[in-house]
Amino acid sequence: MKLLPYYLELFYNLCRDHKRFTDIIWERLKKYHLDGKFNSGFYEVEKRVESYFNVSENVVLRFFYEVAEGKLKYRGRVLETFDSELTTELFVLATHFNNLLRKGKVIVDPENLYVDYVLETDLAMVIIYPGELHRETENHFKFTKDVQWAFGQLVLEGEEPAIIIADLLKKHGESPSTNE
Repeated sequence: MKLLPYYLELFYNLCRDHKRFTDIIWERLKKYHLDGKFNSGFYEVEKRVESYFNVSENVVLRFFYEVAEGKLKYRGRVLETFDSELTTELFVLATHFNNLLRKGKVIVDPENLYVDYVLETDLAMVIIYPGELHRETENHFKFTKDVQWAFGQLVLEGEEPAIIIADLLKKHGESPSTNE
């Protein structure tokens, strides 16, 4: 009988207007970050959270979570800046990743010289499945760590993009479809 109130609330939420979806997910997103005691800043007008997480011993990355356009958008800043001479190699590595991904994409911004890993989820999915926010946040974080490692290999070690992807796949012992 505990499921009946959940499904009634779900039905009620699904019948609401799009703006209400956005407000519900925004409140859940803020609560998730506050409950987790993450190093986060909240931008109410933009409905965006900016957080900093350690992804390895000496690497802290900036993550953005935004409720906009009917989506919950996850963005991890893999490289804050890069030498413009590496742009072609960065695009090649991003293309390798994007060819392997089931969800999300790696974006290289040659004008502002940064690289992001972006994932989007429909707001309806987050409303329907209460654990979806946590699951997608965890998946995005884990995969962003791999993308950061790969781009670090290129920028810091000068490794070739194809070798980096092969090493990453070997490291995980996985087939090309590396994210869920």
